[in-house]
Amino acid sequence: MGIPIMKMDKLLKAFNNSTPSTNLFELEVRRIKWDNIFTEDGEMYFQLEDITLVTTSLNPFEVKKDNDTCFLIPGEGMFRFHEHSYFT
Repeated sequence: MGIPIMKMDKLLKAFNNSTPSTNLFELEVRRIKWDNIFTEDGEMYFQLEDITLVTTSLNPFEVKKDNDTCFLIPGEGMFRFHEHSYFT
């Protein structure tokens, strides 16, 4: 799971460091070669190995805390972006 964890860290940093004029999060999401991408119930799902990124928008300024961008990690649960600033 090492490669997905490194990508998760980059995504979280990009989410937190995006500005209204520079959306680093969207750029980082589009750089990754995902295993599967789909949309369901107004949310976007990006799967890489056994980790899933779930978001309502690729723009961090459109994401609300009550419908937060998160990672779904088997055996660990849900990791919400607004609750953590960085992994490291």
